[in-house]
Amino acid sequence: MISRKLLALVGAVLIGLMSVIPAFAASSSVTDLRLAPGSTVCIGPLPATSFADASGTANAGGANIAIFNGATNATNPVYLAFNSAGFHATFSTSFPQGAVFPGKFKLCATNPSTTTNTRVTMTLTTN
Repeated sequence: MISRKLLALVGAVLIGLMSVIPAFAASSSVTDLRLAPGSTVCIGPLPATSFADASGTANAGGANIAIFNGATNATNPVYLAFNSAGFHATFSTSFPQGAVFPGKFKLCATNPSTTTNTRVTMTLTTN
């Protein structure tokens, strides 16, 4: 009888602790990836409860950057930059810029060149 009550008490404490532990951050990145002409690389989708930060660089005339967001699928574009040598976009529940929280984010870079490889470095971090 005591062990059953103890188990119930421990279970209740664990459930209570799970509700106050914050969501862990997710992060994904590529470093110095060489994109062939016309090719695309994406990172994510990563779940976000209140924050998303995307940044990166590209050489050789830049890259076309797209950040996608959505409640269940990251399919809605919320940021676009064309021929970008560098970018940084931050989304939060207080400054969503058209993004949905909680939701998912995906970051993509496309090499717009038809002849030159582009080196891309990009990072996507969420929580």
